[in-house]
Amino acid sequence: MHKFFTSSFDASIYLQQPEQNAGRDEILEVGKLYYGSVMDVARTLIKFDTTQISEVVLEESASLNSLLNSNSASVSTISSSWYTAVSSSLYWSSSYSTSLSVTNSLSSSSYSASWNNYVTQSLVVSASYNLESASLALGISNGDYVFNYKTYLNLKSANSEELPLEYSIYANAVSQSWTMGTGTKFDNITSDGVSWYYRDGSSKWLDLTSSYSPGSDTGSIKSSGGGTWYTASMACQSFSNEPDDIRMDITNIVNLWVSGSLPNNGIILHHHTSASISTDNDGLDYGILKFFSKETNTIYEPKLELVWDDSLFITGSLTPVTGSASDDYKVVVTNLKNEYPSNSKVKIRVKGRDMFPYKTFGTTFGYDQAKFLPSGSSYYQIEDYITNEVIVPFGDYSKLSCDSTSNYFNLDTSTYAADRVYRLKIKILQNGITDIIDDKLTFKIVE
Repeated sequence: MHKFFTSSFDASIYLQQPEQNAGRDEILEVGKLYYGSVMDVARTLIKFDTTQISEVVLEESASLNSLLNSNSASVSTISSSWYTAVSSSLYWSSSYSTSLSVTNSLSSSSYSASWNNYVTQSLVVSASYNLESASLALGISNGDYVFNYKTYLNLKSANSEELPLEYSIYANAVSQSWTMGTGTKFDNITSDGVSWYYRDGSSKWLDLTSSYSPGSDTGSIKSSGGGTWYTASMACQSFSNEPDDIRMDITNIVNLWVSGSLPNNGIILHHHTSASISTDNDGLDYGILKFFSKETNTIYEPKLELVWDDSLFITGSLTPVTGSASDDYKVVVTNLKNEYPSNSKVKIRVKGRDMFPYKTFGTTFGYDQAKFLPSGSSYYQIEDYITNEVIVPFGDYSKLSCDSTSNYFNLDTSTYAADRVYRLKIKILQNGITDIIDDKLTFKIVE
């Protein structure tokens, strides 16, 4: 599953325009350039509302809680890990292993994926146990959520300039609050929001050390501004002669916000692990990375992408497809509509059927006989029909699920831009052969 959240605030700050605000500019910049002997540095601050992310985490945790409660799993002998048969996206943090209380024998389930949970070897297991109260409820109450997700920062390039072949971009959690402001870099010159010197137009960035540890020192140098951040919470993306769009894994930072370990003051993007201007002034030119901001009139505003594996595979009485999708069986999407309202959740059915079913005497039509597609290697992809931009790629977070009716995937339309048309594709990997099924299927999200 992929869900996208747009930024709430963003702005760039500039060393050579230290009091100027650019909060309403359509472009965000990260870079370092020399104009003769004069160095200019640009950094970008972005903030997302993590309230929605927390709600998704809790909602999915509650759903998994219900799943475990109604379809509990059997437990095998423990050595250093605990193998059960539930959703592969679950985990159990070892930090709670000494305080677990597991009771109530339960029957085994029909789930097929593996779940590794690390517990103390002193906990002797000889039967099945109630995992619902021991893992899920405890995990939520301690802020260590019980489904394994990742979060990515997505920024779309907007005509970057003079970039080297190889470089890295760093992201850190900002340690002080800031105000976006209403200025732009060239047209509306104001100082009413965040800038190199000031975090809100009047209050300077403070050179301080927070209680957050280890590596809690903040990024600014005394009286020089440029933002402050926690060095212990860093993400990085490196580039080597490749497109400069950013898709950076910032899961560790988001986890700190969601768990309440750090206040959510957003992130700052910069070119150097050190914030010291003297360190930055190394004579190396990194050019200027440019990205669309939240003020853009395109579809490319900054997004935080939340992904997790929501697939479940329960085949019931269905039989598997055999052969290949190109020669032996047909993949059919059975219930895709032309339009879906925004903020709705639907289950899109995908079934396999024999290309040429055998003739038999019976009361059912041979072409209606559904078979299940390969588990763990059947995927869907969603693209923007106009731009061909891949919104949801084939991969670990777009696996097809299965129930006793057919394969399927869950479509949450709230995560897509409204009034746009999208294309659906299916991918099957079987016996070393990859088949991409593109039947020109499209749908539109409407307000």
